[in-house]
Amino acid sequence: LKSSLKEAGFKLKKSLDGPGDVVAPAYGLVGSIQLYTMCDEEEAVARAVVQAEGVDFAVWREGKEIGAVSHDERIDPLDLPAAEYPDLRHRIEAAFRGHTANPANVYVSLKDGWHWGSGLFELLVNIKGTHGSARDTSTLGFVASNVDRLPEYLRAEDVFPYLGLSLQPEPPRPFTDPCLEPE
Repeated sequence: LKSSLKEAGFKLKKSLDGPGDVVAPAYGLVGSIQLYTMCDEEEAVARAVVQAEGVDFAVWREGKEIGAVSHDERIDPLDLPAAEYPDLRHRIEAAFRGHTANPANVYVSLKDGWHWGSGLFELLVNIKGTHGSARDTSTLGFVASNVDRLPEYLRAEDVFPYLGLSLQPEPPRPFTDPCLEPE
């Protein structure tokens, strides 16, 4: 990651101090990378990181749309088999618009067998897999219930209502894109 960014003129840093700076928080070990960039550098950063080995694709906010790029230069990098990338477009949109108060500018999904995070964990355990990429192997979970039939697929935010439970998940946080001019 660091060398791919450097080749494109970017610097991996701990804070955004000026143009060309990129912040990639490293917590745990996950199958994705959240990148923070200066406004208007998102696409260039995404294009740089997809050159790194192990990157599946990268996405960024482009106004109210989502831009995407992949290492293999697919015309639509998000046109992927739903069986391998479940509910992909919805999950990407949600990542940018509601899961965190300060969403990253660029999200990078890594291929199976690759992860990002604190190197300390690699010293402590033998990693067999992780969560966080867009692939089914890092995404799918399970629901334990005494309901006799559940649908084949159920989004996490739909589990409680489907089971008739009154406890609601935290509502999406309001999001204001710092790179867009106010309307």
